[in-house]
Amino acid sequence: LSDNNHCLQASVLMALDSHGIKLSWDEVDKLTKYDVNFYSWTAVGAMVLAKFIPGVKFMSRMDYPEFSKRGEDYLKEYWQNDKDHYELQKKGASMNFIKEQNISRNLVKNNIYENKDISVKDFDDFLEKYFIITLVNTSELYQNNYKGSHFIFIFDQTKTDFIFHDPGLPPVESCHISKDRYIKEIFVSDTILITVTPLPTTSNA
Repeated sequence: LSDNNHCLQASVLMALDSHGIKLSWDEVDKLTKYDVNFYSWTAVGAMVLAKFIPGVKFMSRMDYPEFSKRGEDYLKEYWQNDKDHYELQKKGASMNFIKEQNISRNLVKNNIYENKDISVKDFDDFLEKYFIITLVNTSELYQNNYKGSHFIFIFDQTKTDFIFHDPGLPPVESCHISKDRYIKEIFVSDTILITVTPLPTTSNA
């Protein structure tokens, strides 16, 4: 969509399409509770996908159970070394992160969340069984000054690179990024694992 604010929704549609499930933009907006005034949180996408696809998992170094209990106080602590990011997230969130805290509570109830700091080796292993929607640093991905985060859809790998579809804008298919650069510079944390049926053919080029 032309608003450049639907990267999570586009990634969810890609994941559903990989299982032959077709939804419209309006349908995915409704399911993800899209609001033009707020950022879309990864947890919403994970819960939507879990309704349609068995075995979906959501991993993050952020402690969502703790956030569900403590709300904004936890986020101030979690982002205490990156106050600019905290202020950016606050601008794109509901008052005192109330909506986002409720999302977190629902996530915890769904039992698809794991508190985990993900490594390159983890991603290598995941791609044997899963497609991946992951949150990345926009300015590092595009080498520009844009502040914020972005979702991409990783579906394959080589020995040295991850291969992903970028929802854009503009959308670009089958992008390559080195695994080392991805983990050190671009990867933020939140990661959705979507079971693959059948298993993907991975390249060893």
